Amino acid sequence: MRLYVLGCLGLFSLIGGGPGLWGAEPPPAIGVGTTKAALLAAYGEPILHSRLGPREIFKYPQGQVILEEGRVVRLEFKAGEPPRLPPAAVKAAPPVARVTEIAGWTGDVALASQAAIQRSAPLLVWFSGSDWSGPSRQFREEVALQGDFVAAFQSRYVLLRVDLPDHNGTPRDPHVRLRERLGVTVYPTLLVLSPAGESLAKIDLSRPTAGETYAARVIAAVREMHDLLGFAPLPPAPGASDAPPATTAHRPVRAVTPGQVADSLLSAGWGLVSAVGTGLVVTLTLLWLLWRTGSRPGTMRRPVPMAERIAEAASGVPTLDQITAWSKERVVVVAAGLAEAEGFLTELCANATDGDADIRLRKAGEPDVQGLVCCMGAKAGVITAKRVRELFGVMTAEGAPQGWFVAPMGFSTEARMFADSHRIRLSDGPRLLAQLQELPPVELPKVVTRTPWVTA
Repeated sequence: MRLYVLGCLGLFSLIGGGPGLWGAEPPPAIGVGTTKAALLAAYGEPILHSRLGPREIFKYPQGQVILEEGRVVRLEFKAGEPPRLPPAAVKAAPPVARVTEIAGWTGDVALASQAAIQRSAPLLVWFSGSDWSGPSRQFREEVALQGDFVAAFQSRYVLLRVDLPDHNGTPRDPHVRLRERLGVTVYPTLLVLSPAGESLAKIDLSRPTAGETYAARVIAAVREMHDLLGFAPLPPAPGASDAPPATTAHRPVRAVTPGQVADSLLSAGWGLVSAVGTGLVVTLTLLWLLWRTGSRPGTMRRPVPMAERIAEAASGVPTLDQITAWSKERVVVVAAGLAEAEGFLTELCANATDGDADIRLRKAGEPDVQGLVCCMGAKAGVITAKRVRELFGVMTAEGAPQGWFVAPMGFSTEARMFADSHRIRLSDGPRLLAQLQELPPVELPKVVTRTPWVTA
């Protein structure tokens, strides 16, 4: 009886309770939306792996799988799906922690934006792929982790690190959204953003610059772009000034014979005589020239042009520091005066806002608008390409053949490139100063002292 019961229990465990039959969990389905970790756990490593931005392609002998943002978006198998790995081979993918803090850098987009607004400071944004991009790892080790880089720029910038590893957590996290908004596809990338988050410039990390090390070359490239954007001067680099002169290597003392001493003294004596003689000749020549010049009757000074004397007496040209402190209202008035000096009739645009045109330019006897002028004051800072594009949109809507953008604090590199190809003339502080200096003396006071709006 005991043997019969044991046999029934064994048969039952074989048929219904075996872990390899009915009790086994079915393998998870691989389809659209499957995570990268689940795909690798099921099929193993591919024979070829390629990546372009957020898209990855895993090639297997049976076909390929395409992923975006770490999830499957398409499966292309010609001869059935690849064989699945046995359960023993499945290993849990270790979580990859996003490192948000490196000394001097923050990984929190919201906090960085808030700090930039509070400090009125631009952002220096570093995009990296920490666990898959070799150049990103090089930048991290040789630049970002070095104190020289942080010390050079943290007083003028908010340093933000945007890391995009393979396993980047939520597909739509702030780092991914920022990368998509700015169109970053190469890692590492360094961008300069305004406190409002607008792109001002991209640091060219591939262009060779002065410096012996990779870090020195990157620092030189950022400093060059900082100066081009017209920001407040950076603090001097450590050791850039008051550096002690290079020491001369010690040379061993050699024995000198009495004959060599005599030869040296004789050579020195002849050199001294030669130098004295040359100096005497030069002195006598200068005295003779002075006597000859003074003996000529009626020697006249260089005639000073009347325009120069009038300009010096009037002293009406403002300094560059004054121009870069002008308000928008002041810039509008001066821009209108400069346009009228070029023969235009000016018309103030009603209810103009930032990015719209402030002045319409016309020609006498012509009904059509000949140009639009947009003006910004010192508070607007460096003008971005976005604002210049807005002016071009207004030009297109009104059919204006040309545009002027007048902003004393200057323009970003992208803004200048866009203006060059879209018939927009840019006038920053130095350009305004040059235009005022070129005005005839009679016209200068009309432009500089013009204060209410006057239409021709």
